Amino acid sequence: MPKTQEITECSENYAEVYTFEELAEKLGRCSHIKLLEDCSITPLETENVHAVCDPIYRGNMLIVENVEDLTVEGQHKIITLYGGDGLCFRNCKNLTLHGISFKQQDCVPEEVEAEPILRFDNCAGINLEQIEIEARDRKGIFIHQCRKVCIEGGKLQGCCSVACKAEESDIAIASSVFTQNHCAEGVIQVSDGLLNIENSILEDNPVQDNLIYNINSNVKCNNVFVKGGGFKQISNQVIGQGVHVVKDCN
Repeated sequence: MPKTQEITECSENYAEVYTFEELAEKLGRCSHIKLLEDCSITPLETENVHAVCDPIYRGNMLIVENVEDLTVEGQHKIITLYGGDGLCFRNCKNLTLHGISFKQQDCVPEEVEAEPILRFDNCAGINLEQIEIEARDRKGIFIHQCRKVCIEGGKLQGCCSVACKAEESDIAIASSVFTQNHCAEGVIQVSDGLLNIENSILEDNPVQDNLIYNINSNVKCNNVFVKGGGFKQISNQVIGQGVHVVKDCN
């Protein structure tokens, strides 16, 4: 029996899915979704009012709206993105993404400003647990007007421009790694909000100026370790004493 036929209606708000199409159909309909196979973002038409796939230049953006109390568990499965593919969450509450890797497969033309791989607009209670983003020439995560966003145990690498950008939001980053991000705007950028980063590593991130770019925000760091990358300074503003630069002994 084909795997796609094994998925039926949600049982007690729980569903196991194998493809991106099945995942899109269950968003907002089940409170707990488990992704059992690697998949890729593909053009699709869905009857789900909470999930719409919007064609964009060189890619597809899955837009998820008005979803509450949702957990998507990946068990370290990979969602492959081609060109400008990505996911956008709008007006969502109490959302958890756990153990999912987002991998950009090919590049976007230089003349095109691609959307970030993950975007959150006007959301609250967002937990990104053990999320990995492997970009090639795009922004990793963009957070706009969100409350109580937590990134824990994550890894962001290969991002361009900025790895994690937050505007008018409060965000906490814990036990995460930022590596090999080529960022002109800073590896992490926060404006008009709050940022608390602890027990995390910024390693080998070549940036033009600041690793953490702070615009009118309250930034606190605790046990943040920095190594390599050729940056000019940690931040453009004072962010406390919790950042430790590790020198290479070789």
